[in-house]
Amino acid sequence: LVTGVIGVGLFKLIDHTILRNIPNAHIEDLFGKLNWIAIALFAAGVMIIVAGLGNIDPGTAFAGYLGLLFLAAGYVSAGVFASSLTQNQVVAFIIALFVLFLFFIMDKVTALSTGSVAYILQYASSDFHLANFYKGAIDIRDVVYFLGVTLFFSSMTSKWLELKFK
Repeated sequence: LVTGVIGVGLFKLIDHTILRNIPNAHIEDLFGKLNWIAIALFAAGVMIIVAGLGNIDPGTAFAGYLGLLFLAAGYVSAGVFASSLTQNQVVAFIIALFVLFLFFIMDKVTALSTGSVAYILQYASSDFHLANFYKGAIDIRDVVYFLGVTLFFSSMTSKWLELKFK
């Protein structure tokens, strides 16, 4: 959840310094670069922490890192989108936290539902897809899920900003 909140701060930095001063800034390029910078910083922090744990299986560790990178990309994109909706950072933080909490908790509420509703809630949960990466399995369905979330929020941010700055 912290990763998504980083997106709130990134957008406010971009909004006040770059987008307002450069008339033809390519919004998609800018967000793409900053998302990957935030993701790389997050991954570097995780790698440093895990390196001190001792002997680990490199294949499982690689899959876990890859899953965390995909998760961070989706969460940062959601945070940037939440931040683009409002000028107030506190409101953007609360929106981002709420959206990311929903993505995390959906897997937990499947016990309260049955049938296809439970399957849909489980599939929409980021925790469900991340669990496969932690097991060392890189499943194309999980990769598509995380890329879809990232692209969805990135395109929503882009469209919102086009409407906002027209």
